[in-house]
Amino acid sequence: MNHLRQVLVGNMNGGWREEIKMGNYKGNDNYGNPKSDYLEKLTGMTDKELASECGKIIWLSAYANNNPRSDYHWQGDACYDETKHRNKVYLYDNAYKSISQEV
Repeated sequence: MNHLRQVLVGNMNGGWREEIKMGNYKGNDNYGNPKSDYLEKLTGMTDKELASECGKIIWLSAYANNNPRSDYHWQGDACYDETKHRNKVYLYDNAYKSISQEV
C-alpha cells in the first residue's frame, strides 16, 4: 500500500488512475468483473455518495474479516485512495469513526 500512495502523490496530474489499475487493482474481482469497473464507479460519485460508500465498505470489510480474499478489503483501499485523490480524506475518516462507534 505504501508504494501505491507514493504513486498517487507523484502523479496528482490525473494520470494516477491508470497507475492504480496496473498496481493493486489489476485483474478481476471475485465475480469476474474488472476491478477497474469499481474504480470508475467511485470516481463518478459525488462526495456525499462516496462518504456513504466508504461507510458501507468499511463495515463490510470488517464483517468479512475472516475472509482475506474478500473484495471488500481492496474496495476499502480504493475508497480511501479516491478520498485521498480528492484531498478529502476526512470523508473516509468520518465514515470509519461513525462505523467504529456503531459497533
